[in-house]
Amino acid sequence: MLYFDGRGGWEILPDKTVADLAGGELKFVQKYLRDFHLCVWLADRDSRFEIMSPEPDIVRIKEGSDPTQEIDTAIDPVTGLPTSETTVSLADPAHPTKSEVRIKEWQTVDGIRFPHRTETYRNNSRVAEITVEKIRLNGGLKPDDLAIKPTDLQPAP
Repeated sequence: MLYFDGRGGWEILPDKTVADLAGGELKFVQKYLRDFHLCVWLADRDSRFEIMSPEPDIVRIKEGSDPTQEIDTAIDPVTGLPTSETTVSLADPAHPTKSEVRIKEWQTVDGIRFPHRTETYRNNSRVAEITVEKIRLNGGLKPDDLAIKPTDLQPAP
């Protein structure tokens, strides 16, 4: 589990300890949020981003000159939907690596299309396959409820 409010936050680590986001972990989460589908899809509304098309059916969104701050989205010329997104992963900030998410299936919820099944590749090796079980829109989540740090877990040393 991860909580990030745009400036800082915390995460629950595999050993069930709670750690504040700092250093490379904070950079990873900042990039993760910047590359989040809805943020990318609405990039034309944010003046920090430059949007271009380096080749047919590819949309590149970049922020500044840092190559880790750009994402290429391949568009299906028939449906107009994204088929993949390629960027640089900072999962290990000391070793940035090519990352590609391939969108295999879409689903429609309340008239909006969302990726249903995706595969993630790092350096051309599949590292994850995700199938979304349920999407609910406007479910009443409150930011204050999400910010509550778990208390029954041990803080990280």
